[in-house]
Amino acid sequence: MLNGSYTYANWKDNSSSFFGDSFYDGIFGQFGFRDPYNPGADYTTSSNDIRHRFVMAYTYELPFAKSLSGVGKQILDGWSLSGVYSAQTGGAFTVYDTIDDAQCTRDFTDFCYPVLSGSVPKQQQTYTGANTFTLYDLSSAFTTQATYCTQQTGILDTGDPANLACTADLYQLHPNLLSPRNLFRLPGLWTFDAAVAKRFALGERVGLEFHVEALNIFNHSNMFATAGSNVVNSILNADETAFNTVGTVVGARGTPPGVNAAGVTVERRSVQLGVKLTF
Repeated sequence: MLNGSYTYANWKDNSSSFFGDSFYDGIFGQFGFRDPYNPGADYTTSSNDIRHRFVMAYTYELPFAKSLSGVGKQILDGWSLSGVYSAQTGGAFTVYDTIDDAQCTRDFTDFCYPVLSGSVPKQQQTYTGANTFTLYDLSSAFTTQATYCTQQTGILDTGDPANLACTADLYQLHPNLLSPRNLFRLPGLWTFDAAVAKRFALGERVGLEFHVEALNIFNHSNMFATAGSNVVNSILNADETAFNTVGTVVGARGTPPGVNAAGVTVERRSVQLGVKLTF
């Protein structure tokens, strides 16, 4: 038996949940709109959007011992192989600005978005450490609000009213300058579970089945965003006359947002044994 399914989805909204708490997003506990006076400006790909998903399941009963009898049939007959393979594209996430609370009112009412000042960077997977990769370099694509307002007013962002007014103008008068939500995607995910089973006949009506099941049989680690890495921020340059924008999105393998079947918070192969009595 072979069963396969493919799903194409295109889910859009202007806010994916009340608190914007997507598993794919590195910052939790916030809600709001890029332009609070125009919620439609945030209408784009949802945080729940998985564009492509494929699942294949199979069961194969070994046929070569069907005609045997006696001990040979008990040993060689009744074997079956089964498994489930699933793959999907990565989830969408947003890049945020780490501007201070006073300017962006990050008291759970508004998101803090940076200014999109360059072309959107393409995904990379540059190795930076154990199971850690740089997925996006944000420094050339975005300008933090602090940097942008310093450039516009000529005053370093040290709480001066001119900078505060500039930030308010971005949200109220020029929200189109701010980065759209869910502009980026994580790499795709896949996993393969497999099982071997042996069935014994105990008379005409009773059967005994032994199962060996391996979840994530290839011990494959998918990549997930590291919490808090999808931000850009500002640092003073060497002579403390201007701000520079820095930031990267970091991906980590083997650290899913949930737990596996064994209750462990890291990805790994899990093997389990089972016995089933049928009558």
